[in-house]
Amino acid sequence: MTATGTMTLVFSPSVKTVADDAAVQFLATSTRVASFAVSAGASAITLNAQPNIVFSTGTTAGTITFTVNSGIYGLSGSPSTSVTTAPIPVALASSAATSRANELDVVISGFDNTYSIGTMSFSFVDRSGAAITSIPADFSADFQIFFKGQNGSSFLMRASFPVTGDVSQVGGVAVVLNNAAGVVTAPSLKFP
Repeated sequence: MTATGTMTLVFSPSVKTVADDAAVQFLATSTRVASFAVSAGASAITLNAQPNIVFSTGTTAGTITFTVNSGIYGLSGSPSTSVTTAPIPVALASSAATSRANELDVVISGFDNTYSIGTMSFSFVDRSGAAITSIPADFSADFQIFFKGQNGSSFLMRASFPVTGDVSQVGGVAVVLNNAAGVVTAPSLKFP
């Protein structure tokens, strides 16, 4: 005899301005529902006919609750369990620096599971590593506008800096990003 049913997951964001994150799902089904089966006397279940199932936590801090619906079969114990994705500093996926005729570009991609990214600093150095200048910036309002209506907190940003003088003398930049969970420093970027 085999008992079958479904396992569902529900996501509750801890960010007040966010209703959901569609990326929170079982990867095998691209939904929030998976089937399960367990044979009489077995010590483990299968999920979608596999011994395990992978799920995505998305890019939003919050709580994911898994609930088993065993249909007509009874369960002993709680049918639900939860895991929490805690707020973290901005997670960087990539960063790069490029130069144009009279401008320097810094490109950063990543996600902010707190949806609070904003203040940053850009510290430029010359080709020998000596400090040139540090530029503080506050992009909080821009990110809040960007995140409105988004389903997840992934972003790609480009900050351009006009240069007076010889742009080829600027050797690199260090970027520091802040959100409600902390500070992250991008790896030092070198201009070509």
